[in-house]
Amino acid sequence: FHFLPFFTSYLSGNKLRYFPKGIFKGLKQLLILEILENEMTQVTIDNFKEIKQLKILYMQYNKMREIPYGFFDMLKDIQRVSLDTNLMCCHMHKEDADCAFTYNDDFANCESMFKNSAPRKSIWVIGVFSLVGAAFVITWRVIFKEKNVVQSIMLLHLAVSDGLMGIYLISLGTKDLLWRGEYYLHDFQWRSGLSCQIIGAISLLSSEVSVMMMTLISADRLKNIVFPYQGASLKPKATHILCIIIWAIGFLMAFLPMFGIQYFEDPFRYHSYYGRSVVCLPLQLTSDKPAGWEYSVAIFLALNFAFFLFIMGAYLMILVKSYLSSRRLARQGTEREIQARRANFRRETALARRVFFIILSDCVCWMPVIVIGMRTIIEKSYEAQGDLAVWIAVFALPINSALNPILYTLSTEQVRGILKNKMEKVWNYLKTVFTCCGRDQEGQGDGEQPNQPGVEDNGQHGGEEGKS
Repeated sequence: FHFLPFFTSYLSGNKLRYFPKGIFKGLKQLLILEILENEMTQVTIDNFKEIKQLKILYMQYNKMREIPYGFFDMLKDIQRVSLDTNLMCCHMHKEDADCAFTYNDDFANCESMFKNSAPRKSIWVIGVFSLVGAAFVITWRVIFKEKNVVQSIMLLHLAVSDGLMGIYLISLGTKDLLWRGEYYLHDFQWRSGLSCQIIGAISLLSSEVSVMMMTLISADRLKNIVFPYQGASLKPKATHILCIIIWAIGFLMAFLPMFGIQYFEDPFRYHSYYGRSVVCLPLQLTSDKPAGWEYSVAIFLALNFAFFLFIMGAYLMILVKSYLSSRRLARQGTEREIQARRANFRRETALARRVFFIILSDCVCWMPVIVIGMRTIIEKSYEAQGDLAVWIAVFALPINSALNPILYTLSTEQVRGILKNKMEKVWNYLKTVFTCCGRDQEGQGDGEQPNQPGVEDNGQHGGEEGKS
């Protein structure tokens, strides 16, 4: 191109991977440059030093996901630019220039990982609740030994998986705080880097271990309540083995995309399997089919839907069994049976409430992901509306981790009874302390009042003696 009086240069569709040094030397009059549909992975400021008069630049449909900081500062006359993502347009600070983009990020904008403040706050709230709830359950299960050792072991593992979700959410919130105001400068490195892959794998590990553990808990309760005489019940040793197997499967599912398998690599998008969104979750929420989308559908759609159906069916069978047992008991007429019927009715009511909230939380958690995932497969042009994808990622999916400590531990009669007893002791102790403090203050007040007249009397006697 050297020394040619070009005003427009069309370099589209040439499979260019980079610009050779000095390619635009002598083209100071170049006004329009098109480099569409190439394989460019990066551009440098040095490439454009010779064409500072450029007014129009089209370079979308490449493999670039970032451009150098200050790239457009030297292009003082630029008027129109087209890039691949809206975050790349954040480098354009010229107010009278227009920047078009092909792909709009549903989550992030130039300043923050989240366009709206509500998802940002939700991450911290659910993250803290998940972490604190998990710590409480683990501490409780270690200190207070329950008769049902098998259930306690399962709930301990469930709490650990829920705690991992809290770590994932708090890590996201911390990154958002660190990059607030300039997120666009870190987007590419974040989504293509190791940190995003690790916390994405932690999220998937937490989610899948949690749902598998809830399935195991449901199966154990189903066996002991509905089929108590069919087969042997789980023993602590067998329970530990099953939990270890669940963790092993979860680790394999979560970290498999990080093993460098070609199937999970997407060179056109130039980010990792977990980096398809800023929250590092490979959810299938659009009709787009990136690398590894079948794997995401198999996990988040097929597998979790099967687990959800089993959990819902198991608890419904438990409710039916409890209801039928109550009816059989109601036909008994002795005083002992009447008392047993009343106690059983209370247990049944409490069980019904817990089952309702367990199924409701599972619906809130998984049904949006399942329904939208199905629509993305069936409808080729489907796109999640508004911030729906954001809320599914930061609220719907992690909400189970925040609710599990309540549903499986705090809602039980044994835990509530112990907590009530402890709270009553604390309350009585505080009442005693405040009562004693009040009495001491009254005693001090009563002791000070007689002294004052005594002082006055002494003064009066002293005065009389002086007169005499």
